[in-house]
Amino acid sequence: MSQTPSNPPPAPTKKRPGFLEWLPWEKVTIWGLFLLAVYVLRHFFFIIFLTFILAYIMRGIIQRITGVLTPSRRETPWLERSLAVVLFALLLFGLYNLGDYFGPRLIDQGEALFGRITRGIQGREFDDLKTKIAGPILFRMEYPTESTGTFQADFDAFREAKGGPTFSTKFNQFGSLLQELDASFLDRFREREKRRLEADLEGSRLSETAFERWYRDEIATVELEQNRERYEAEWEAAYVRLASRESLEAFRAEPGSDKIIDERIKETILETHRRSDPDGLGILRNRFRKETLEAALQERLAEIGSDDEFRAHFEARKAESPGRIPYDWDQFSMLRKAHAQGDVAFAAAMKELQPLSEEELLEQARKDFIQERQKLLADDWWSHNPFGLQIQRSLDEAIKGGIKQLGELVRQLIGFLISFPFQLGLSLLLSFFITFDVPKIRRGLRQLKKSRVSEFYDEIAPGLASFARLIGRAFQAQGVIALFNTLLTFIGIKLLGVQNEVFLCAIVFGCSFIPVLGVVISSVPIAVMALVQDGGSIFLSLQILGVIIAIHFIETTVLNPKILGDMLHMHPVLVLTVLAIGEHFFGVWGLLLAVPVAVYIIRIVILNQGVPGVVEAAGVIANDGEPPTDVEPPAAPGRTGKGTPVRG
Repeated sequence: MSQTPSNPPPAPTKKRPGFLEWLPWEKVTIWGLFLLAVYVLRHFFFIIFLTFILAYIMRGIIQRITGVLTPSRRETPWLERSLAVVLFALLLFGLYNLGDYFGPRLIDQGEALFGRITRGIQGREFDDLKTKIAGPILFRMEYPTESTGTFQADFDAFREAKGGPTFSTKFNQFGSLLQELDASFLDRFREREKRRLEADLEGSRLSETAFERWYRDEIATVELEQNRERYEAEWEAAYVRLASRESLEAFRAEPGSDKIIDERIKETILETHRRSDPDGLGILRNRFRKETLEAALQERLAEIGSDDEFRAHFEARKAESPGRIPYDWDQFSMLRKAHAQGDVAFAAAMKELQPLSEEELLEQARKDFIQERQKLLADDWWSHNPFGLQIQRSLDEAIKGGIKQLGELVRQLIGFLISFPFQLGLSLLLSFFITFDVPKIRRGLRQLKKSRVSEFYDEIAPGLASFARLIGRAFQAQGVIALFNTLLTFIGIKLLGVQNEVFLCAIVFGCSFIPVLGVVISSVPIAVMALVQDGGSIFLSLQILGVIIAIHFIETTVLNPKILGDMLHMHPVLVLTVLAIGEHFFGVWGLLLAVPVAVYIIRIVILNQGVPGVVEAAGVIANDGEPPTDVEPPAAPGRTGKGTPVRG
């Protein structure tokens, strides 16, 4: 009889896999290649992204309509294709009408905004800007209320010295209006007039003879003055060597010989430059053409400014911004002549144009006093206060760099506007074909399950479907929030009287797709416009910033929970970190897509949690967006559904 051991040997323990064994190398490789492909295609992000968003939205609308018309949920390719044609036709019709209505306003208000900012950092406009920053604050410090005896005494002294209202506020506003109209008129007709002038001047002011004359006057003259002794010594040596009729002393004794010598030296400098540096001479020739055309263009503008073409431009701008131009053409012409003669003549023209009652004259005089007093206080503070001097030095340095950055921004914006119609048209075409052929595309993708790349398809297809659904839902919800933000901002801008509201609200709409940071980016041009516009001040900028903060509070406490829910919930610190990384590697598209990508990686890949409303923990998205009912929860990367480790 065999004896049974009382203590059976312990079962062998499983060795815990190391990190390198646990790491899902196949997934890491696949997703690494995917991110690399995204980075390589970053220059085509706009076309890819717009195509995806359009196809996603159109597909969602088609699914909703077919779900109502065909409750059995059978595939009806003919119905889906018919709906695709109708929806894209309506989309094109809507885009055309939106562009026709908002396009000219966006262009004109964008030009006005950039023009004001550019003028606001140069010359007299920069001094006015400094007055708007410091003047109201210093004025309130000196006159806490207008009921004080000090204010009334200074106001009476001002009225006695001036003899009545000077209309200084309207004088400055009219000057800004003149600059804006002239600048916009020049920009609008610059290219057309430039082509005309180039053809007209080709045989005269742009000829080779004209260039040589310009070279002698502009380039050779400077070279001669800087090295006169050397050039004169070389010329004298050459004259002595070549002269056969007249000695050097006799030639110099003749009247006008100095001028003749200078001209001959300039000819020598030109010939030397032509032989030694023809490429440099070509650069100078291009500079000559540019300067000549610009001078002729300015002459042409002065001629056009008095004819019917400028009047047509004036009438068009008045129709677009009637509040900005409260004068008809005859009134504008009269005020323009008076403005050129000074503030006294302008005040007389205003009194003739708009007779005022005693109360209105008193109110106008009060506005003039406040403006003049603010300017005096601001000029004194900026010139003598140590803190003001330090700020002014910092502003000067910032402005020098700001002008370069503004020019680069305008250059990039122009390049985008040039390529935008092509990119939009291509995206519309691609999204239409995708939406139109979804049944065929779906059948083609299903065939990959039985192909040689079935393992690759099974690995990456569910993840890409979930990721695409997350991006689509996120931007669809964010688009609704952007519409609310834009509408509320438009109401606030109109109530406070900030100009260029259409262009500024377009910036708000675009920046609303950038979490947290978007509200900061969009508030800057609005605050700047509130400061530099006619009648603007630092107080108006602070008021509009208060409105923006209130709108952002409504967004974060009301709109986001109702529309986005917990789908993109991330801590603000993490959001800013992700945005900084995304912007560094992908620019603007990094700002737009960084947060959804981070949500997908953190909640699905790392934490194995579903995103509410997009990818639930109960299953993965499959079959063209329909959640399966008989699948287990998705496993974490590198693990099976039962939790056992899987080797890559």
